[in-house]
Amino acid sequence: MRIGWNIITKPSSPRRRRNVFPALITGVIDGSVVVVYLPEGGNAEVRLLGVEAPEIVRPEDGVECFALEARDHLRETFAGTSVVLERDKRYNRDSYGRQIRYVRSGSQDIGAWMIWNGYAFADTSSPHLRLSDYEDLQANALRHERGLWGYGCQYNDALEEVPVLE
Repeated sequence: MRIGWNIITKPSSPRRRRNVFPALITGVIDGSVVVVYLPEGGNAEVRLLGVEAPEIVRPEDGVECFALEARDHLRETFAGTSVVLERDKRYNRDSYGRQIRYVRSGSQDIGAWMIWNGYAFADTSSPHLRLSDYEDLQANALRHERGLWGYGCQYNDALEEVPVLE
């Protein structure tokens, strides 16, 4: 169910609860990667499943358009927040060793929130359970020029920044 910018997720079924873990966001690396503290001990980097944000460190390009804003907004809104990590059985870790999870704060899907507000893109490179919803949220953000869509950033279909000639 959608209520304004708040994307409400359905309560977890008993089967899904086995793949749900509590955590605390202790840091934000960029608009799609957070650092969490896990109750069983230790910190872990977690990439938001289904979400791609503008890159902060890209050796050949530097900082992409709206990357710092995305990181800062995620940090200001969710750092210090208790969350739930939800695992999709198809994904565990990325090539950097980070966990790949849906991340919720209460009923709020943080990845969906980032996309709806125009701070991130729907990652369409791999199928996942919320792909269709995330694509709809991105289309809405684009249509209403929220976040990077209203900032003057130019991205192509591959979600790569396109230089703007002046």
